[in-house]
Parts: sequence; C-alpha cells; structure tokens
Amino acid sequence: MQNTGFCRRFFSTRIFALMRDASFDFLQALLETPSPSGFETRGQSLWASYAGQFADKVESDTYGNVFAELNVGASPKIAIVGHSDELGLMISYISEEGYLYFKGIGGVDRAMLRGRRVFVHGRGGPVPGVTGHLAIHLQEFDDRKKVPEFHEVFIDIGVHSRKEAEQLVQIGDAVTKDANVFKLAGGRVAARACDNRIGTWSAAEALRHLADERQRLNASVIAISTVQEENGRYGAAMAGYSVRPDVAVVVDVAHATDIPICSKTKHGDVKLGGGPVIGIGSANHPVLIERLRSVATAKGLPLQYEVQSTVFGDRRRRHLCATWRHPHCLDWFADPLHAFSGRSHRLGRPRRARAAACRILLRCPSGGDFRSGDRER
Repeated sequence: MQNTGFCRRFFSTRIFALMRDASFDFLQALLETPSPSGFETRGQSLWASYAGQFADKVESDTYGNVFAELNVGASPKIAIVGHSDELGLMISYISEEGYLYFKGIGGVDRAMLRGRRVFVHGRGGPVPGVTGHLAIHLQEFDDRKKVPEFHEVFIDIGVHSRKEAEQLVQIGDAVTKDANVFKLAGGRVAARACDNRIGTWSAAEALRHLADERQRLNASVIAISTVQEENGRYGAAMAGYSVRPDVAVVVDVAHATDIPICSKTKHGDVKLGGGPVIGIGSANHPVLIERLRSVATAKGLPLQYEVQSTVFGDRRRRHLCATWRHPHCLDWFADPLHAFSGRSHRLGRPRRARAAACRILLRCPSGGDFRSGDRER
C-alpha cells in the first residue's frame, strides 16, 4: 500500500450512532494501537482478546498471526482474513548531535515525510519527535522540486547528543506518525492505520455475528489477523499453509476514484459510500463472486467492482484455495491521510450486513468443494 500507515477515513455520525458501542470502541482501540510490520504484538494481543469472546479456540503462531476459530472441526473450512500491520519507519542511525535517521517499513511515500509529528517506540515507551528537512529558503531552486531521499530527512526528539538520544531510543526502534482518532466537521472522524485495521476489525465482527447463529453454521470459520503484509505478505503465507482453508475471504482496501485528480478511464469507477467493492479477476474465485452477487441482490445491498488483472495483497501468499478479496473503499489514498466511508461496508445497516454475511457462510454445504464451477451458487 502506498502510504505511511496513516489514513483519514470518514464516517458519518449517524453510522457510528448505529454501530454497537463495544464494536466502535474495539475499532478505535485497533486504530490507535501502533503496529508497523514486524512490530504487531500489541495490536495482535488486542485483537485476540476481542475475537476470543466469540471463538471456540484462539491461537497464534511463532511470528504473531492470530487465529480465532468457530465451529472447530467442521467442513468446509472458511478463513476471513485481514492484515494487522501498517507502514512505518525504523531507526537506522543516530548522529553525534542526537538526530535520528531512518528507513521505511513497507512502501512509504517519501514525498510525505517532511514536517510530521511522530512517535519513536523506544524500550521505555513512545518518544515524541518531528521530522525535519532543509528549509525551502536554504535549498537550491531545482532541489525544491525534488522528493527527498530517506537519508535526507531526520527526526528531532529534542536531545543534544547521541548519548542523550540513546537513553530514550536505539537502532531498530519502530516509528509511527501521530494521528489518532479525532472528529472533523460534518460529523466525520479521521483516523490512522485503517489499512488494514478495518480488515481485521471486519474479520472479528463477522465472527461475532456468526457466533450468534452458530447452530445454523455448517462450516468451520476462522477469523485471521495476519502480520507483515506491508513488507512482503509473509504472515499470509504462514497462515495459509498452517490453516489450509477451503475458502478465503480477504478483507483489504481499495481506491475510490470519485475525486477530481483521478482518471476513471485508467482506474475504473468506484465511489466513496457507493457500497462494498468486489474484486474481480486474478485469484478471486468466480463461484464466490457469483454467490456474493446473488446474496447482495437478494438483500438489496449495492455493490461496486474493482478489476484486478494481477494478484493483490495477501491472496498472493495464501495456500491454494477458493479466494475472494473484499476491498473497503478509500476516497483518496495519498499518504499520510486518505478518506474512508463507513457506508461502503454498510456500517449504518448492521442487521442487513450481518444477514448477508451469515447467508453466504451458512449456505456452505457440509464438505463443500469450491474448486468446481458447477457448485451451488
């Protein structure tokens, strides 16, 4: 994902008013818990505690993927997956003057590095700082148009020497930007790290809804919060081979194109708030896509589509199985902030969304095989 792990996603007050208080509290806690790739422990612990309330079994693997399973041992085995990590920075050098230099964790946009408030996550807790670069007044004219390299930007934590800095931070510490949940005008909320906490939140919430109707469930459902998607999709590879699901529903983000600077002829037509986005093509299984379409039609839920001619995100690393990627709609995806609408995944209509999700999974035939195109849709 091409941002630094921070995003501005917009929700209406009405939508939040209709969301269960505990669900919103969980979402906010996830959004405000720093979890760059390779440093996901705190966020994963939070997710496991919440999902564990609705699961029959919760476990994690060596690298920190967390699995919450409902209806253990049933068949088919269905995975609902989101990745827990975000983009960030990592301290790589401390100067004699106490300035911190860094490298990117994941696909960080260097154009958005300057003048940002950050936290360096040291051994004693988060250390506040600000990113700095040569002032525009001191730059050569041609240099003003250039995007700075990582080594040309530094973090100032307010100390005067390397010795002072090393009392607070060390080489290898993770860095995240300071952008927690806060309210904007118009009844909207801005938040950080929705890519892809909204995915792991959705996986846990789906498990909660299914637990309410477990007597009708003919499948084993495993909500999975994976690690290290942003730096190589490594967690998904481990989880896929470990769980070996028959079906994987991968929840991640997509780009809305209804902004003035985005070409619809190049990127397609996806509107913020226009409904959930279904990924079509590549590893997205046609039987699952057709089932989702039929359920959405029956429930009156609007759908949008994202054409994917190549493999995206966690699906590339997952064990061979029937897969579908559900991207949540983002209005603009420019680091460090981008827009999100709760209407895109129907948070304002929780009963209908729950009914649709449950119908998709509850209709799975016992011992079903989704690799055949002539299965029940």
